[in-house]
Order: sequence, then C-alpha cells, then structure tokens
Amino acid sequence: MELGWRIHLLIMDRKEFAKRKKLMEEKVKLKLISKYPHIHQLYQNGELTLKKAYDGAQSEMLGITTFKSKGTKSFITHSTRIEKEEKTSTNTLPFGKNPIGENPKYNITFDEVNKMDYDEFKRFILSVRTFLLKEWDENNIPPYIGKDEKGVKDDIQKLIDFDVERMWKKGDDIYEYIISNDYHYGSSCNQFMSSLHKTRAGSVSMYDVIKELSLKLKFIRTFTRNLKQDKMYMVSKMMKSKHDYKSLDKKKYGLIILSVKNKDEISFNQSEIKNLLKKGIIKDYHIRNIGRELETETNFHLRYFKKDEKIVKHIIHTLRVGFSNIPINFSPIVSRYLYERYLPQNGGIVYDCCSGWGGRLMGAICSNKNINYIGCDVNSNIFESRSYEKIGQFIEKEIGRKSNYKVHQISSTRFNETDDYKIYKGKVDLLLTSPPYFNQEQYSTDKEQSYNLFPTYESWINGYIRDTFQIGYDLLKKGGVLLLNIADTKELPLELDTLSIMEDIGFEFQYEIGMKMQRYLGLDVEKIYNRYYDEEREKYVKVEPILKFIKH
Repeated sequence: MELGWRIHLLIMDRKEFAKRKKLMEEKVKLKLISKYPHIHQLYQNGELTLKKAYDGAQSEMLGITTFKSKGTKSFITHSTRIEKEEKTSTNTLPFGKNPIGENPKYNITFDEVNKMDYDEFKRFILSVRTFLLKEWDENNIPPYIGKDEKGVKDDIQKLIDFDVERMWKKGDDIYEYIISNDYHYGSSCNQFMSSLHKTRAGSVSMYDVIKELSLKLKFIRTFTRNLKQDKMYMVSKMMKSKHDYKSLDKKKYGLIILSVKNKDEISFNQSEIKNLLKKGIIKDYHIRNIGRELETETNFHLRYFKKDEKIVKHIIHTLRVGFSNIPINFSPIVSRYLYERYLPQNGGIVYDCCSGWGGRLMGAICSNKNINYIGCDVNSNIFESRSYEKIGQFIEKEIGRKSNYKVHQISSTRFNETDDYKIYKGKVDLLLTSPPYFNQEQYSTDKEQSYNLFPTYESWINGYIRDTFQIGYDLLKKGGVLLLNIADTKELPLELDTLSIMEDIGFEFQYEIGMKMQRYLGLDVEKIYNRYYDEEREKYVKVEPILKFIKH
C-alpha cells in the first residue's frame, strides 16, 4: 500500500474512532454522576468539570464524602519532581525482590481483606503505602515483585537459549507479520533500572502514588475499588451457573458480590441478594463491601475466590495499572528476534538513539549474532546508578558472555557531536529504537529530555524527531534498516507525523510489523485501532506498530 494512501486511511479511521470513543466515555461518566444528585447539580451549574464530578462520584461510591459546595479543591494534584538517585552505585547486582512479599503483616489473604470494614482496610492499605515508600527511599527497592539473583541469572539464560523463530506469526492486510510477545524472557532487565518506576505517565509516577500527600485519597479509593472490591477481577472468578455457590467447598472458597451492567442467566437482583443474606449464604460484610450499590444498582454477580490467595502480587499490579502509570520496557526477547532477522549473518553495528531502560541493549548482548551496540540517552539516573554497565557486567560475570556496547549520555539530537558519530557514519547496519512519545512519559527532569528541549508538540515533532532521525539516516549504510516502534496516542498522531518526516529525510517505508502487547483489564480490543485478529485464539489482540524503513 502506498504511504500517502495509508496515511489518508489512518487519519479517517482514527479521527472517527476518537470521536466515537470520547462520546462513549462521556456517556459512561455522566451515568455514574447522575446517581449522586449533589455532585450532578454542581456539574450542571458549571462548578465542577466532568472529570472532577466523575472523580467525586467514584469516591462517594466508596463511602468517601467529597464535593459539597463551590470551591472544593480537586483530588489529583502533586508537585514532587522525579528525584535523582542520591548515591552513585558501585554494586553490579540488580535490585532485589521487594521484602513485602515475605512480610506476613502485609502479605495477608484476600479473605482477610474481604472481611475488613472500610476503616480497617483504609488503615491497612495506608500502612502498606508507608512500608513501600520506606523500602524505596532507604533501600532503593521499588514496588516490584522481581526475582532473586539466581532467578535473574536463569531468566537471562533462557533469553539466550530461546528459539526466537517461534515468535513469528502470520500477518494480515496491515501488518507484514506479527511478533508474538507471549514470552517474557529477559524481563529481569527491569531490575537493573530502579528509576524506571519513577517514570511519569499521564503526569503521575508510581513513586508519586506512594509518596504524595495529595494522592492519598486517590490511593485509598483506587485500592478500595480494585483490591477490596476486586473490580479488576484480579482475585475472584465467575460462576459457571447461578447456583454454583451451593456446591462450593466453603473451607477453601469465599464469595464476593459485584454489580454488573446487564442482566444475564447468572445474575441476581436486589431482592435475591437480600434473600441470600437471610439464608446465611452471604454475610453482613458482603453487603458492606458493595455499599450503596445494593440500592443504586439492579444486577449482581456472585463470584468466588480461594480463601488462601495472598494479595501482595495484586497490590503491585494495582500500583502498575490502577493509576494509568505503567512504564514499559522494550522487550529484550523481541529485540533479539529483530536483531537476528535483520542483521547480516555475521552480525553488525546497531545504533539505538533512545537506549531507555536497557531492553534493546540486553537483547543485543544475548543475541546469537555478534553485535556492536551504540546508543545514547540523557537520563542521568541511569548513568549515576551505572544501570547499563550493571547489565553487561552481570551477564559477563554470571553467564560468561562478553559484550560490545557503548551508551553515550547525550541527546540524540546532538549525537553528531560525538567521536562515535564520525567513526560509524555510513557504517551502521540497523537502527532499532522506540523514541519517547513527546511528554506522554517523563523519564526524568534532565534539561536535555526531549519534552524540555522542545516544549510544544509541533517543535518536538519537527525538531527532536527530525534531527534525531536525520542523524540516524546519516549513520546507516546504504541498504541499512530502520525499525521504529512508535504509535499514535489518544492525544497525538505520532505515527502519522513520524511517517511523513521519515519520508522527507529520505527513508523509504516498506512495511509495518505488529508487536503483540500484553492485554490489560478494561481494554476493549475490538474498539482500538492497533489490533490484530489472532485466528488461533479467534479474537483480537492489541499490537504496537514497528515501522520498517530502508536507506537507499
């Protein structure tokens, strides 16, 4: 498909999709707001924005009193900047497992959480917050389950040994082929990057969430909804039939009630729920957990869970996805696959203009091909903690695998000032990278971060992206390949604008690869643009595009 025609189709499809999605989101928010007349009236009077009204309604749903009059302050404000690591580390080991998993005070069962009243749960979850912050500040261990030293070593060895050809899947009309990202070997790369979890996505980082006083209310509300009430279905499972609760082993399994939008063959109405209470099938704490929903909602499901299910992994998961602040490292195993597919048989030179969290570096070190990896980044936290060095040194020491890499602490727009630019100009075989998405993720506050150098989207796309990839074009040899992972966001047409700039620079667009992404709860894959129909599973899966260009 010609580039111009593809861009035309993308613009038409995505604009219409974005418009329909926005209307649908507003409708859902207004439905919840209307259930709380005092908040709804403030919204109608123009005293609250739709977002503030929706936040207030969510809190009221959890029994937290919010807006009562004009001038009530908003929920989500914060001022903490991403802090630099205070000490320059000399240890070559990655950070360890977070000790919260071994602490019986915090790694309790979901059954215990289910039986807590809201005041008890509030005290408990705030004590968890205090513990996690203390570990992070004092021992530089973020809220990450992770692996021990042996587990990291085993994970890296599996990354080296895995047959990456198994990752290839047949494409469709849009994607030349699909990379099946179901294999997570190399995920321990994250444990060399303690500052990864201080990345701001959507203006809030995981560190902000457990530190900022102004986010305390949102912290309580999010954990009440997603953990105690299990609105993300992390713990409980659906009954196959309406009366399966009768045959449950009550010593092993507990029950939880969740409201549902539509009536179905396994749903209960209000009177049926109250009748279950009278019969002793459910207890007062079950009713207490759903609060006012018993009066405001009409359909409910009984779900079951294992009473001995521990909650720490669900606490960590909620921190990652419950606040829309998921920092994602580029998969080392996907990187290894791409190196071995696109580099010459005997290996070659790779340039990565945005080395980021080290996923592509680890993939290069663990590749079966001989790779000279050259990269750059400006995140001072990574260099001060020697994170890139730790990856290479750990793999050499524990696996016995030597590496050839160099990562410069310099903006990709200034890489042409380095000696390596002069050495490798016109000699690079492959440019594989995933640039920042303007200010959508803020990795650090360094002045040379691209969102600081180019504070408006227009200046960023025409300055940062154009300058960065003009340098990349100059470094590539004739016939060299650019593999560029970039996708549109709700706010920014990144893929479309980048395609046009690459064409202006002189790159020839060849095709698009679909990189399968992990599905997260609440995502309706049938309503997103970057998706692929998996014939084996008979359903759509989320993908991110990797654009392939060539230099003639």
